[in-house]
Amino acid sequence: MQVTSVQLRADRPPMGRPPPLLQTAAAERPAQPDAVESTPARKPPKRVKKPKQRAADLLNVGGKQVWHALTTLPTDETETPAQPTWPEVLAAQGEELYTAACKAQYDLPGAIAVLRALRLCLAAGLDNEGWLDYLDNKLHSAVRLLSMGNQEFTSEAEDWMKEGRKRGQKRQRSGAAMPAGLKLFPRMAALDRLNFAFWDLGRRKGVKMVHPVKLANAVQAVSLQLPGVVDALRDILGHKGAKQICRSWGVSPNWLRKKGAEGKPFRRGGCTLLQLLRARWCEAAGLVARAEKDHVLDAANSRTRSALLAWQYIGRDCGARWMALVMPSTKALIKLASGARKNGLVELGAGNGYWARLLAEEKVAVHALDVDPPELPSPGAVVKMGTAKDLAGVQEQTLLICMPPPGEDDCSTSALDHFKGDRVAYVGEWNSGMTATPRFHEKLLQQFELTKRIPLPNWPMMRAEMFLFRRLAEPSSKEAGKTLQQCDVCGNFASKEGLWRCPWSRQFVCCSQACYDKSEDEHKALLRVVYAGAKVSDRPPFDEWEPVDWFDQETEGPGTGRRWNNLKAATPQAELQPKGW
Repeated sequence: MQVTSVQLRADRPPMGRPPPLLQTAAAERPAQPDAVESTPARKPPKRVKKPKQRAADLLNVGGKQVWHALTTLPTDETETPAQPTWPEVLAAQGEELYTAACKAQYDLPGAIAVLRALRLCLAAGLDNEGWLDYLDNKLHSAVRLLSMGNQEFTSEAEDWMKEGRKRGQKRQRSGAAMPAGLKLFPRMAALDRLNFAFWDLGRRKGVKMVHPVKLANAVQAVSLQLPGVVDALRDILGHKGAKQICRSWGVSPNWLRKKGAEGKPFRRGGCTLLQLLRARWCEAAGLVARAEKDHVLDAANSRTRSALLAWQYIGRDCGARWMALVMPSTKALIKLASGARKNGLVELGAGNGYWARLLAEEKVAVHALDVDPPELPSPGAVVKMGTAKDLAGVQEQTLLICMPPPGEDDCSTSALDHFKGDRVAYVGEWNSGMTATPRFHEKLLQQFELTKRIPLPNWPMMRAEMFLFRRLAEPSSKEAGKTLQQCDVCGNFASKEGLWRCPWSRQFVCCSQACYDKSEDEHKALLRVVYAGAKVSDRPPFDEWEPVDWFDQETEGPGTGRRWNNLKAATPQAELQPKGW
């Protein structure tokens, strides 16, 4: 599984050298023969004036021209503005943010200090345009200088610069107007992605960096102090339809029962990827709640759904690139570690080594393999080169396969063929087309017995779970790989009408029109969580739901184009950028 690579832009050609200075006319003029009448000497041709290079053309040049470009591009220095009047939620740290941002140098630590100040000001709703423009210009200068000679960082920085160029336009990337109340989303999302790029650049340079999730948690703390946000979160998460999500996210039951802003919404613990999911959701839910004063956001509106999904997809794809495609809950991690602690665990397709590190912290001996080991794995994890064939000789008795790529046998079906141990932990969606292959799911049911099934925290439009299996003494005759899927209303595993999945969430399944009608309150409560508290005035009619079966690009039938686009958008892809605004 490859989650760390990124498609880089080709370098622009280096600047051509200027033509040599013209020699003097005397040196250029040929010797004149002795003659009574001499022809007047021609003037040397004028140099052709070259077009002026733009700043953007100078970022990716190499060699000596890099320093030339650097020295000919002055930074966007502006006069330091007066300290703004801080909103109440930033009163305690406002002066510190101001001092750090004003004194920041145009290096990596300075850029991070400016980004932090700008991001927290936007989260708090500070509307001092002079101060925000000063931070924006200073961050722009720092990014421009840091891009010199760092191609991978340059590609990430270009996305942030592109957002700055598009800011203020009435129509955004998708061609649809941004819903009122969410106009800060593109700007804040670009800053969050840039923050991860800074972190990655620092790791490559050997600089000790603060994890980007620290800033996400700081933004969450600011959001929770804004008026009405805590009450809105309790209203969203307190419905019985959100009960399963609350468990996997680690929501505190005591906090849900309280009133006022006291207490913390989440229990202690939780991996960094789960913290990122919760922080981004809390900020989005707070923005939606505050926007209701002027404009009620409705999930029945496709533009609202698109904007809220794109906001959360930015966090998902940052996590996919620099951490993992999916995250464990505390319960899932403890359960997996308890069964593997005695005889060890081997992970195939370990990617960045994120799950391997979490298991190592639980005192599990982990043997992490990947066909393309990352250059910079997660701290505390060692990922070695390895394929499914290498599983034949391992001593570990538990195999972990986390989000195997769809349609690829080498990281799924072939792994079961070569692994000889007793236990398999599979993390992904069950036979949907997002992960593994149909044959992989069939072989799991034929050769192993399901011992535990644990729902995981999910980004929107995903329903990944952890399935724990133990090898059977004799293979079973089960043929259908989808027998673990069941109706969320009545619990039936199959019916004459089949099973159907909600296209707005991909997290709710019904077996019939009767179950659909019966589940309205529960279903709407789930949609409110998926769309960060937006009003749900309506839900997709049952005849638009998607069949629950294996789906890939070659599947034929009505509505396949829409299903494929849904599945493609729902699948974490570190190389792709969502087009929700």
